[in-house]
Amino acid sequence: MCTKYFVRTPEFILPPWDLITFNYGLHDGSDTNHSYVLGLSSIADQLLETVFNDSNKLLYFMTTIPGGAHSVPGEPVSPSDQRVIELNSLAVEIMNKRNITYVDLYATMEKCGVSCYSCKPHCNAVGYEYLVKHAIVPGIQKMLKSPSVKSSDNDVATKTTKTFSPQFELNRLTAYPTALCLDGSPGAYYTYQQENVDSWLIYIEGGAWCFTAESCANRAKTQLGSSLTYPKNFSRDRGHGNNPVLLGGITSGNCTVNPTFCQHNVVFVKYCDGASFTGSTTNFDLHYRGFDILTAILTDLKVKHNINAASEVLLTGGSAGAMSVFLHADYIHESLELQPGSKFGAVPLSGFFLDRVNVYDEPVYHGQVMGMFALANSSAGLPQRCVAERPNDPSSCIFSEHAYNSMESSIFVVDSTLDAYQIPCILGRNGTGQTWANSTCGSARGYENCTKVSFFSSLFFLRFFH
Repeated sequence: MCTKYFVRTPEFILPPWDLITFNYGLHDGSDTNHSYVLGLSSIADQLLETVFNDSNKLLYFMTTIPGGAHSVPGEPVSPSDQRVIELNSLAVEIMNKRNITYVDLYATMEKCGVSCYSCKPHCNAVGYEYLVKHAIVPGIQKMLKSPSVKSSDNDVATKTTKTFSPQFELNRLTAYPTALCLDGSPGAYYTYQQENVDSWLIYIEGGAWCFTAESCANRAKTQLGSSLTYPKNFSRDRGHGNNPVLLGGITSGNCTVNPTFCQHNVVFVKYCDGASFTGSTTNFDLHYRGFDILTAILTDLKVKHNINAASEVLLTGGSAGAMSVFLHADYIHESLELQPGSKFGAVPLSGFFLDRVNVYDEPVYHGQVMGMFALANSSAGLPQRCVAERPNDPSSCIFSEHAYNSMESSIFVVDSTLDAYQIPCILGRNGTGQTWANSTCGSARGYENCTKVSFFSSLFFLRFFH
């Protein structure tokens, strides 16, 4: 499949095409229906990704004359004609499903009459001129002038009405060469966008971190390190993929459950870099490109979804995604380039991971995070105000508490004093007898007795906010 070489530069950046036309089928009549649908669907999907899912930049020309040597437009349908008609009907279903305009050249040729009788299977000059005048030029002109194309008696270009999907739709960052998941697949995000709605909620997915090259290599085989198995769409209040994620609570579309934000547009930022969107490097076959992914998403949202015209944007996320909110809220706010008078706020959910020793005063969690910092070159994605305020220890800005102290964006922190991750995985990690990087949650000696852990955990957050 060579599509990318025709629609992108060698660096895989999309040129400023106004319209891309394509065709598939004249010489594929021997295909089974199944293989034909797979082939054309794959081409259509790749082209949609290339034009940022803007179907108004694509125009499909359907097959004209069947391959039979005696086929003549307007005469009784031969087996060859029937096969092309069948393929064209499949093509119509494929294009309608993707909201792509199509021009039915076969139906146009049927109106040509005796002037086109020498088309066996290809047209003479008169036939080609007829196609150009009555189908090709009108189809292209209407696409360039208007996003809505209707049929007329003079040509047979058609288009389904463009609608906003009631589902989360996948946006792959194929036009951004460095926005890569750990395994090298393109970073991605989902959008749930409604017509005439200018309030947005951006939710950053969580999923812990990988602290070593080995654990990152294992992570790269999952949806937390690869976008290869991401579904194209899913319902707003239903899980997706092989490992379902229930987007409820603050992202829910149920106004009984979520009365404040149920009618917002939603961006679901997929997490596939393992370092809370801070990295910008490649080591061997692993791509630590989280900050590149985040930067690409913010650009893509402005180009494709006009998010910079939003009246309000709420940034949120859970766990490692909430830590990303602390780290990147100011950067995201500035990058969105919102209009004067618009509102922006942040609500991180359970992401205030403190830089603390374990119950035996060993800096296990600190050591793990610093290992991740070096592995992913996380200096690229640190909050810059924090770095300026801590010139002697800029790497500490990767911890939520230090990023929080330097934030300028409005923020409302939601976290539990008895956090289900921090108690076993920061206080309760073992620091001796194994490398800190591979230390497991709850492995501290005597952790099962909970006595000292319970005492420290009850004061864990209170000590910080006192």
